Amino acid sequence: GKLLHNCHAKFPSAAFDVVAGDLVDRGKYRDDWDTFFEAAKGIYDRWPIVPVLGNHDYSSKPVPEMYLKIFTLPENGPKDFPKEYDYTFRYSNALFIVLDANQDATKQAAWLEEQLKQGADAKWKFVTYHQPAYASKSTRDNADVRKVWGALFDKYHVDVALQGHDHASLRTPPMKAEKKAGSFADGTVYV
Repeated sequence: GKLLHNCHAKFPSAAFDVVAGDLVDRGKYRDDWDTFFEAAKGIYDRWPIVPVLGNHDYSSKPVPEMYLKIFTLPENGPKDFPKEYDYTFRYSNALFIVLDANQDATKQAAWLEEQLKQGADAKWKFVTYHQPAYASKSTRDNADVRKVWGALFDKYHVDVALQGHDHASLRTPPMKAEKKAGSFADGTVYV
């Protein structure tokens, strides 16, 4: 909670917070969720949160029951996919796409590509998900996320991919085709 409060003190005009999954340790326990919101008192009762499903947020696969009870999220994700797992929205001149990396990346790829095509006019494109395309340790690699979604990020120039899962700080240079790109205009930064 202290880090969150410090961030909001430094950036009070933030419109919302994006949390790339693992909001809680044990998704099926209401106590964990109550602790999450208590630690964010004065923040999440005033600012919107853009939650992303992390592996810990699932109560038990395949359904993150408590997460779905607590949050009311856009139901504009893939047609043949559970509602509120993936969603998208625009804020000002930016497109935001939320994906569930706990699920098969290929099952979300067509919808992701459709959103990126429709959002081609957005000045900024942000995609957020939990398990990283580029991990802080090789043992936490998610090649399917990098190959399936990363190829679409390259094709439609996603500016920033916000990742979670590793509980470590990582920021890549702009990446394209799994290599360092020449500039920010040519690649995606993975954070």
